Amino acid sequence: MTFGLEDFQDLIRLLGEHPEWRAELRRHVLTEELLQLPDLVRQLADAQVRTEHRIEQLTARVDALADAQVRTEQRLEQLTVRVDELAQAQVRTEQRLEQLTARVDDLTVRLEQLAARVDDLTVRLEQLTARVDDLTVRLEQLTARVDDLTLRMVQVEEQIARLTARVDDLTVRLEQLTARVDDLTVRLEQLTARVDDLAQRMEQLTARVDELAEAQVRTEQRLERLIARVDVIERDLADLRSEFRGYRLEWRYIQRAAAYFGPLLRRLRLVWPSEAVDQYDDRLPRWAAEELLRADLLVTGVPRYQPEAGEVWLVVEVSARVDRGDVERAVRRAEALRAAGLRALPAVAGERTTQGAKTAVQEQTVVLFKDGAVEGWEEALQRWAS
Repeated sequence: MTFGLEDFQDLIRLLGEHPEWRAELRRHVLTEELLQLPDLVRQLADAQVRTEHRIEQLTARVDALADAQVRTEQRLEQLTVRVDELAQAQVRTEQRLEQLTARVDDLTVRLEQLAARVDDLTVRLEQLTARVDDLTVRLEQLTARVDDLTLRMVQVEEQIARLTARVDDLTVRLEQLTARVDDLTVRLEQLTARVDDLAQRMEQLTARVDELAEAQVRTEQRLERLIARVDVIERDLADLRSEFRGYRLEWRYIQRAAAYFGPLLRRLRLVWPSEAVDQYDDRLPRWAAEELLRADLLVTGVPRYQPEAGEVWLVVEVSARVDRGDVERAVRRAEALRAAGLRALPAVAGERTTQGAKTAVQEQTVVLFKDGAVEGWEEALQRWAS
């Protein structure tokens, strides 16, 4: 039976009257591939939108990474300048090390701060490396997805050779996406090169910091030796000051003997230790003569308010700071003079006394001259001259 024009027009009219027949007719007339083609086009368009959205997110992440890289390079430049300044300060410190100023302490503090900042930069660089590695992995995944999408596009183009302008527009947009991916690849390669350059500069900076640390160690070693020498000098200087004060005080007692001893003795006379040893040489044992020659001051006279006691001798040990040793030496040298048969009283004189000296003065009945005052004179006179 021949299907004529009238039959076709009837078919058209029936389809208009019964729209539900159209789907059944398409199922019989069209192939399965052509029936699925509209759904495939919609799915492909949706995938294209999602891909563009992911590309935009990736582009934003790369821009953020590039900005972070710029900030890192700026911080690195600042750090390099700081290291140069620190190196210059180190040279000046080594040249002026003998003057030992407070700038060494300041350099130490700044070096610790620099070390902390280098550690922080190292941590941040490791974080950047991790982010670059993660970006690399994600870019490889994206490349695989783009390759898969390209393959699928080729297959679709073979099936929809006579597609409408919508497919052509999709092709144009895909080309634009490819260009953006290529541009992203170039920018990523540039960023990788900049990261490599940053790593190299970090290695150079680390070497300079290591050299500076070694120089700082040498400086600290020299500083420790210098501090040790200064400590020795300070101790020697303190000993010299103490010895000088003792000599000055001893000379004052010699020059002003009348003022210090006149209120206690009449017919006051200063006697040099060597003179006393020569005068009583035949009555002094050898140990007593040697001990007496080391005495600071010998004073003889008659007690002003107890003349019946007769002539007495004061064996005086003079020291700016009277301690127990001074008291014991006075007692020992007075004992040496008593070995010649003389009435000798031990005495100490000084500007201040230790607690041990105060205790020894009371225990051994020794006369104490301090700040123009006299203590223990009556007790010593009664014990040693009676």
